[in-house]
Amino acid sequence: MNLSRSRKIMMWNLIGTRFKIVRDMIAISIAFSIFAIITLLPAFYDGAMTYNRLGGAISVINFFSVFYLLKKASDVCFNMKQKTDFVTYAMLPATKAEKFVVNVIYQTVLQFAMIIVALALADLLQYALSMYFCENAFSLIATYTEGLFSLEFLDFISIILVCLFIQSTFILGGCFFRKHPMLFTMLVWILVPFVLSMLITALLAGLKTWAEANNYNIYIEPIIDINTAESIFCLVTFALTALNYCIAFCFFRRLQIINNKFFN
Repeated sequence: MNLSRSRKIMMWNLIGTRFKIVRDMIAISIAFSIFAIITLLPAFYDGAMTYNRLGGAISVINFFSVFYLLKKASDVCFNMKQKTDFVTYAMLPATKAEKFVVNVIYQTVLQFAMIIVALALADLLQYALSMYFCENAFSLIATYTEGLFSLEFLDFISIILVCLFIQSTFILGGCFFRKHPMLFTMLVWILVPFVLSMLITALLAGLKTWAEANNYNIYIEPIIDINTAESIFCLVTFALTALNYCIAFCFFRRLQIINNKFFN
């Protein structure tokens, strides 16, 4: 992994998409501002701002942010969709691992930073309007920060790892599915848990029937405490996230200029 080459690839991406980045930033800021203003209109009308009303705006912004970040994660091969773009990107002097890492950072870290900036701009607008129409005002970012700092350490790490795991599945979907990667990845997210739940339910039902037929009572006694269980959950989630990235890179490095209609 050559940091100098990776930096040049990142700059190549940024320069090539600089106008799109600006447009997306403006669009997200406007969207967040509209969401916040519409949600807080009752507070502006009553002249009283409360945390509950601010929480409604936060919920809407959270939903949009998650959808946007997952959409961007599924477009990890954004600069390799067309044949000319594929050839141009393939000819850049960098390894496939470096290009993969740069694309992942571009579609995750950069997009998350854009969300933060857009949230700050929307927060300034709603705060100014709240000060004008209401007797008090609350900050969206301060509310987010208070919520994060109120969590226990393991709870915070668990949430972060779950978010990274979900994002990694969409990056994997973006490398595997050629067309509509977000849609197909969401379908996988629906089908896989459904099939697993059906299998587990059938297994438990069969185990219960066997136990009743043989006059057995099944009792599972917990042998670890909640903190140990949560630590194990974090380790497993981290391992699955790393596995998703490894599989995604395997698909990424096998990309060809002519692929299957639906799969890479």
